[in-house]
Amino acid sequence: LVTIGNHAFSECIALKSITLPDTVQTIGVNAFYHNTALESASFGTGLTTIGEDAFYNCRELQTVVFRECDTPLLAIGVNAFAQAVKLETLTFSESLTTIDYGAFAGCTALESVVFPDSLVTITGGGKYTGTNGAFSGCTALKSVKFGSGLRTISNGYNGARTSDPDPYAYSGAFGNCDALETVEFNAGLVTIGNHAFSECIALKSITLPDSVQTIGVNCFYNNIRLTSVSFGANIQEIGQCAFMGCVSLNSVTFSPATTPLLTIKSNAFRNCLCLASLTLSNAMPTIESGAFYGCTMLRRVTIPSLMSTINSGVFSSMSNLKEVIFLGLPPENLENAGLAADVSIRYPSEYAEDWEEVIETCGFTNASVYEPNELAGLVGDSRYG
Repeated sequence: LVTIGNHAFSECIALKSITLPDTVQTIGVNAFYHNTALESASFGTGLTTIGEDAFYNCRELQTVVFRECDTPLLAIGVNAFAQAVKLETLTFSESLTTIDYGAFAGCTALESVVFPDSLVTITGGGKYTGTNGAFSGCTALKSVKFGSGLRTISNGYNGARTSDPDPYAYSGAFGNCDALETVEFNAGLVTIGNHAFSECIALKSITLPDSVQTIGVNCFYNNIRLTSVSFGANIQEIGQCAFMGCVSLNSVTFSPATTPLLTIKSNAFRNCLCLASLTLSNAMPTIESGAFYGCTMLRRVTIPSLMSTINSGVFSSMSNLKEVIFLGLPPENLENAGLAADVSIRYPSEYAEDWEEVIETCGFTNASVYEPNELAGLVGDSRYG
């Protein structure tokens, strides 16, 4: 047997178990749709395609076995196992390459997922009904471990929000996974797409590998228990509203080796109420206005030496900002950045002459130099010692 066609066993409501031979390559659209008594499914080594809605709404399905094969070709289609509400654990074989949108959406008993090294892409969904992210709404999911081959967690709908809740969270690959506490990202991952982990309200810490370049719109939106984020050396863009509403976030760390290409989009860290200090390290960021709007505890910001220009109004939303430490020459457009006249401005002694005119132009009343041996103490970071 090579092919099981579209709707072949759809609505066979007494069928309880399926074991497929290694010869089967394709399972068609709706092939086992709404088999409400189905408890287990075992797939052979030759399988390359599980079609759209193939096991949709198999509400008794508890066990899914993927047997190993030598050639990774398997693609799991749209909504293939969506609403399998009793599926608790999921370990894939090294045959898997792609998981399409909605594939395991609404599997509300699923507690852990281990992805193989062969997996390259996990897909987000779209704006409209029925286009959920691959694992969105898996409300019992606690841990996720990605394999070394993953390159892309694809975009959900490209809609950014500035108020709770995020109506497009379900379009993210892991949107609305309420119990998700641990995500082990892999070296090699490049893109984390729009809404990917939006409204994951149990996630507490994120450490991104150096390979990650892009974090999408609303990517970690409203993760209210998230306390720390560490970015790798190649981060290039933090999308609009990416960490908005992460009200417990108090530690944001950039690698000292960060490439000078970073853009922090508007509202990226909006309403991160516990964020008290920010050191941008060796990045040369473009910070859009409103990126830190509503960060009411933000008292100190360290500006890297490579930052040559500051966008207008970047600091105007930081009402409680008390100190800005510059590591290099005065950036252009500083007079329009929105800094209050009485903010403490600290600048390096080696550039004192360059700063004198800028201080007068901007009207700063609380500016002073620091010596190189004082820097580590100023920014609270031993990397500058």
